[in-house]
Amino acid sequence: GDTYLLGAGYELNSNYKIIWTRSTAIQAPTVGQLYDVAYGGNATLKPEHSDSTEIGLQFKDDRSFWRVVAFDVHYKDMIAASNNPVADPFWAAQYVTQLENLSNAQNKGFEFAYARKWAAWGLQGAYTLQNPENLSSNRPIQNRAKRFGSVTVTHFWDERTSLNAKVLATSERWTPMIGSFSAAAQVPGYAVLNLSAEHKVRNNFKLTFSVLNALDKDYYHLDGYNNPGRTYHMGMKYFYR
Repeated sequence: GDTYLLGAGYELNSNYKIIWTRSTAIQAPTVGQLYDVAYGGNATLKPEHSDSTEIGLQFKDDRSFWRVVAFDVHYKDMIAASNNPVADPFWAAQYVTQLENLSNAQNKGFEFAYARKWAAWGLQGAYTLQNPENLSSNRPIQNRAKRFGSVTVTHFWDERTSLNAKVLATSERWTPMIGSFSAAAQVPGYAVLNLSAEHKVRNNFKLTFSVLNALDKDYYHLDGYNNPGRTYHMGMKYFYR
């Protein structure tokens, strides 16, 4: 099918702008969503259709930026977890449920983004408050938190080196319940600290180092499945010009 995006903006002055968008989208199921039974694959899934309206206000000057947006999204055939076990006996025994298309769903809420620079320091933040609803039944939409956000603090050590600390946080969410196909479990919210550093050796070559889950926190995306503890990564980035 066809999709479109319409957008408009009105500058109140040199710093403030009102923005508005109206759009539709089609999201085809991924190969994993179709065929990977370990994650609920369902070969009969249909594409997900959505139409959305957004209106917001933004501010920008030489050192700072912020934007607040209200959104209203309606879905047809949203791809979501069902109460039915996957066909594969092994994964069904692990209580993996098959993905399905929800006939009617919506999501309303607000997004806020902020960025600021002070000399050798930078601050970025984002926060979303939303209310995903399943209008086709009273079963909650799974794996979607109502509140989530992040805060990143950056220190530019010099022109080549930067240090970053990022906190990711989310509220509770509904997920499939281990031991039941018909019930859902509410997984608690959490906050995780990630640390990273980058050093530019040359204009097209960087060394990177990161510590994920730096405080070694226990937290869950799915009921009963803890995420990895503190993890270290080193890497190189090369930019071809």
